[in-house]
Amino acid sequence: MLKKKALERPDRQLEKMLVSLVYAVMALAISIVLLFVFPHHSFLFLALMFCVLTPTIILIAIGLISDSERALTYGGFANVILESKNMICRIDNADFNAVIENKLAAEFFKKNEVLAFLKKRLFTDSNNKLNFERLEEAVSSLKSENTILELIFENESRFFNVSVQPLYLKKNDIFESEFSIEKIQKETYFLWQLEDVTAAQNMEQIMERERLRLHQFIEDMPLGLYVTDGKGLFEYVNNTFARQMNTTKESLINHALTDFVPDKENKVFDSSLIEFSELTFFKNEKEENIELFVAQNRYKEEGIIKTRGLTLQDMPNDEKLKSALHALQNEYRLLFSYNPT
Repeated sequence: MLKKKALERPDRQLEKMLVSLVYAVMALAISIVLLFVFPHHSFLFLALMFCVLTPTIILIAIGLISDSERALTYGGFANVILESKNMICRIDNADFNAVIENKLAAEFFKKNEVLAFLKKRLFTDSNNKLNFERLEEAVSSLKSENTILELIFENESRFFNVSVQPLYLKKNDIFESEFSIEKIQKETYFLWQLEDVTAAQNMEQIMERERLRLHQFIEDMPLGLYVTDGKGLFEYVNNTFARQMNTTKESLINHALTDFVPDKENKVFDSSLIEFSELTFFKNEKEENIELFVAQNRYKEEGIIKTRGLTLQDMPNDEKLKSALHALQNEYRLLFSYNPT
């Protein structure tokens, strides 16, 4: 865990170091003047200059070099935070106190610690709790994390994309080494970024429900559906086609379509045909003969030629009905684009 030691802002530390350097240089200059004004105290002034002031100036200069690196790195992140208008941004020190935040963060957290604030408003859902625990673990182990949390505000549920990133202002890549945590924890800061994604999340849930309804409709529609890959193996069949074949989906997936067609002269074997439709006899693993009306076409997906088919069982021998089926086939062709594969 991080040590509970409050850290000042690096830019203010640099400012204090600069002020200290100015005072030390002024004291050195005054000592030099006094050395000439009071030569009989030269030993005292020389001791003050070389034993106290000069080492002090050197130490402050060394500190300035170190602090300037940290301040410049910090300033870059601070500039991003202050310019952010649409995202809640804040930098905490190792004591989990904000050292800089934009207006949105100030209004959102109201000086509360980030993790405590999120935990208090966390929606009690198992997945939500797991995501929050990932954030806690990231903070304790000094790692970056990004997740979605559902928070409750006055009986209103809102979704936030929450990210945390540890900042070591001297050398960021030191986080690659686990053993270095003790070494860097005193100078660790945390960059928090939160974005309200409620609208996008709600839309995703709506789309997911619609996809589920479409999937359920396709699975048990009155027509059988199948898709074969570039090698002619079934990569998708719906429940209806499996029932028509009097078998299970597991018995069809990853098996060749041609294994179920005993007539080797059938058009399903003719790779030159882009589209065809006719009565076709199939045979399942129980050696049962099954007659299905098949409308099949070939299409390209990511450079691979695949096949998709529509099947109807107990097709009446009536030309008008067949014409109606062809028209229906065109209507349902769009559904193939949504088939799970």
